Amino acid sequence: ALFGHFLTGPARGYGADFMLRVWELFVDRGAATALDEELRQGDANLTSTWVEFITGTFFNGTESQYQFYADQTLLAPPQLDEEVLTSSTPPILFDELRQARAGVKLLGLAGPSNVKLQIIDAPPDYTARVVLDSGRRTPFNLSREPWFGTGLHSLSKLVIVTGAKRGPIEVLAVVSDTSFA
Repeated sequence: ALFGHFLTGPARGYGADFMLRVWELFVDRGAATALDEELRQGDANLTSTWVEFITGTFFNGTESQYQFYADQTLLAPPQLDEEVLTSSTPPILFDELRQARAGVKLLGLAGPSNVKLQIIDAPPDYTARVVLDSGRRTPFNLSREPWFGTGLHSLSKLVIVTGAKRGPIEVLAVVSDTSFA
């Protein structure tokens, strides 16, 4: 139900007619296909919209651009197992991703003050976002171009949310005490 409010409310602004069209398609195509087809009529797809919903709802709820229901700021982010990044951390693999499913990882730092995140392998239709410190700030999109976080400390947390229709997404995480050249 919350995803429907997200789609029809001010966050995405598709309106009630959007959900009516999805419902009409749902009868013949199923929920995920109906949503994806209708979203593709505009500027999105189900994968990117689902990742935006997960990121905005659970990790950026206090940002006004992600507000779509009154009590959203009371929603606590989910409890995640933390994976600590060190200078020898191998690439992080988000596997078993299916349509309408998001992968979420919480990363902590073991002292290094700089981090580089980069998609090194992914299916063609993927979305990946990172939220710094899970402090409900505006997320950054991850791509095959490196994303750099500098001046971080051992209390810094990174939340990565990914989505793909099918197939794994591999994220390279590199940490360093010095800046990247």
